[in-house]
Amino acid sequence: MTAAQEATTTATMQAAPAVDAQASLKRPAENNAPQMNTASAPSKERRVEQTTTSMASSGANQQRLILQFRDAELNPQGPELDIAVTANTADLNQLLNQVLENEEPEQYSFEMGANRGDDRSVVVPLEGEKATLADAIEKLTVHNFTQEKVALLTFYPLAIFKVRPVTRCSSSMEGHSEAVLCSRFSPDCTLLATGSGDTTLRLWDMNTEVCVHVFKGHTHHVLSCEWSPDGAFLASAGMDKKILVWCPYTGARKATLTGHREPVTSLVWQPLHCVPANKTSPTRPLLASTSKDSDARIWDVTTGNCVLTLGGHTAAVMQIRWSGERSNTGGVLYTAGRDRLIKMWCASTGSCLKTLKGHAHWINSLALNLDYILRTGHYEPKKIAQLKEKHRANKPLPEVAQTTAAVEQKEEAVAQTEAGASSPSSSAATTVPEAKKETIATKNQKNAKTAGAAKNGKNKKNGKQAAASKSSLNANVDRSACEENNPQRFTLALARYQEALQVAGGERLLSGSDDFTMFLWKPLDPTFEKKRLTGHQQLVNQALFSPDGRWIASAGFDRSIRLWDGRTGRFAHTMRGHVGKVFQISWSADSRLLLSGSSDSTMKVWDINKKKLLKDLPGHADEVYAVDWAQDGAKACSGSKDRVVKIWRF
Repeated sequence: MTAAQEATTTATMQAAPAVDAQASLKRPAENNAPQMNTASAPSKERRVEQTTTSMASSGANQQRLILQFRDAELNPQGPELDIAVTANTADLNQLLNQVLENEEPEQYSFEMGANRGDDRSVVVPLEGEKATLADAIEKLTVHNFTQEKVALLTFYPLAIFKVRPVTRCSSSMEGHSEAVLCSRFSPDCTLLATGSGDTTLRLWDMNTEVCVHVFKGHTHHVLSCEWSPDGAFLASAGMDKKILVWCPYTGARKATLTGHREPVTSLVWQPLHCVPANKTSPTRPLLASTSKDSDARIWDVTTGNCVLTLGGHTAAVMQIRWSGERSNTGGVLYTAGRDRLIKMWCASTGSCLKTLKGHAHWINSLALNLDYILRTGHYEPKKIAQLKEKHRANKPLPEVAQTTAAVEQKEEAVAQTEAGASSPSSSAATTVPEAKKETIATKNQKNAKTAGAAKNGKNKKNGKQAAASKSSLNANVDRSACEENNPQRFTLALARYQEALQVAGGERLLSGSDDFTMFLWKPLDPTFEKKRLTGHQQLVNQALFSPDGRWIASAGFDRSIRLWDGRTGRFAHTMRGHVGKVFQISWSADSRLLLSGSSDSTMKVWDINKKKLLKDLPGHADEVYAVDWAQDGAKACSGSKDRVVKIWRF
């Protein structure tokens, strides 16, 4: 395989969502109505009727009831519907979107009440996508619920937090003297870390958009940088075989982790809820790494020691993911590499639990459907927006109310020392093809120091802003100490993970290979049959599950972005627009938008619901290697071979 082909080995793949249809619905008011003219575009009533008719076969022999949708203010929405009691949450969402004539499909939660108008003292929520009306009726029977009267179904919008598409470049931040290879927003979205071929890691203040720290210590290209889920540490790794751990608030180096014999290819932090919580002496998340030396290692960043070495691969290990399942034993690790194997490891013992086979060539991509939750830990970027939404002003879902109240109380305590948001990110090793990184490294290493000194001089004009930013950071110097003595973050992280796990129906793993294919796995479910995803005409460089897990987006060297169902792996759509290889993608926090960076030097924003290009973002003078979208939805970043970091806002 050529060096150009080898470059492609750092891919990350994924796919899109599907809708189940079970409910059988019919409008009684139209039983005696004349037939509508179907030659023209169907009206709202006709679309609803068509939906109810298409669902009728599955519920023809089932019990039925008359249903009325109501909003959070108890106002009726749409007509009364004759519906089978087997209708589940997914069916109700599909129908309600048609009743409300939503241009973009929205997701809703539902609760069924007793047949007593505005009486909300007795309500039962429909929990999960598979929950049916029959489940709610069974619980309401003891409260004199009868199917002879109209059933009242109240709905609440779930997608309250909506991200606006970024449309303009607010800042072009210079300072790096070589290509920008990786970028990551901090959990609270106030800081941005970027790694470069100039051997440095830079920290940028997002309030002033100036550099506040230049981390020096690497002697070769920085290929990967990752924030700990609590935001207290920043780890970087690269071609010098070292891993450096930094304090982002003081700029101090906290640890130097050595042991790998070849370049470090990827990093991942232990999920926060998997860290043993001790009220008197809370511990820090562990850090895991992979290398071309065919090993994976688990590190204690506090002591700087290697806790476990995971040996078993026979070739370079390119990707690693840390699952949140089996949290009582520290979680589960997945590694994949050029031996075409995926290995599953116990994080506490280092024993290999399972080996997954199927790919015919190098595996260079891994992703979990709950990566977003695992990386954001106890931070909830959408919570403030959700709590302020007027639809929740009256009353949250009854069985969620107590949990919500408890979480809010804990978050108020945590908020004394923490801000709240984080960004989903894939392994930085997939930011740019591996061979290309090595080529850049060999070609430019000698010029890095000289050029870096020249570039650094350009930032002196921003000295006052940088000083102000550093003062702001110094005010937070004790933040990590405060967090370490706040075990409530573990409880919050666990609550978020368990809720997401229940909705997702378990964790799923996605792998991508140089054979142009992807596999969808559920390693801890022996009944799940792996799914093979085909369609790309060249290797897939990156693929990510959407934050809600419903979609998978894969970016390939065939200049396309493909969407797949996140649950079934079923192909959904191909989005074209780039004229060069697509290197990296990043989801918006609400899963509605996708950002992509390409070798054609452009960024593009894609509308997932409409499956089309929404905005073209030119500006870079060369290939775009690094892309990230902040969890507050207000900004995104890009890093390029032109050595510039750009911030994009709406």
